[in-house]
Amino acid sequence: MKIHLLPLFPLPNVVLFPGMFLPLHIFEERYKRMMQDIMDGNAQFGLQLCQEYNPSTLQGIPFDVGTIAEVVEYDVLDDGKMNILVFGGQRFRVTHYDEESQPYLMGEVTFLKEVKEGYITKKLLGETTELFQEALRLTHKILKKEFSPFDLPDNPVEISYFIAENLKGSLVLKQEILEIDSAKARLIYERDILRKMVKTLAVRTQIEEAFRKA
Repeated sequence: MKIHLLPLFPLPNVVLFPGMFLPLHIFEERYKRMMQDIMDGNAQFGLQLCQEYNPSTLQGIPFDVGTIAEVVEYDVLDDGKMNILVFGGQRFRVTHYDEESQPYLMGEVTFLKEVKEGYITKKLLGETTELFQEALRLTHKILKKEFSPFDLPDNPVEISYFIAENLKGSLVLKQEILEIDSAKARLIYERDILRKMVKTLAVRTQIEEAFRKA
């Protein structure tokens, strides 16, 4: 298995999924240096969710599985800070961390391939996407906001990541989804989460409607 050396950017508040866009504001000196370095190369770095994050030291423990972030927009501000837009590429797993060779974290990584795990049935795909739309509809209803169904991708792999990106859940839950290697397994996992979520949201809307009528 081929090993790649990759600049790493652990963050405490985001999980990047393949095929998704993410805006980032770069203000730490070490990461401004990283951006300068990668823009002279392939404009890619590894983005990881960071756990046990300490805001005072800006340090934490990154999850080993992350996503390649490709810089597609890059804007340097007057004070030297940067606004960038990245696009999620392939997933990776860190096999070794290097904290000494650069001001920022580096890692030896292996890229994770999408595993084909049997046939994805129309029933699984349809049920998962319907539950996703229903969860969004109920959430908008609770928030008293107008709801329009999301336009979903056609590809099951892209659908599984789109749902993960827009799922209302914890970052650890999103990380768990990121670490699943096949679209079929991701969709099953998401379907089971969404079933519980829709039940909870439906009960909440019924209670709120009962209170309004009382």
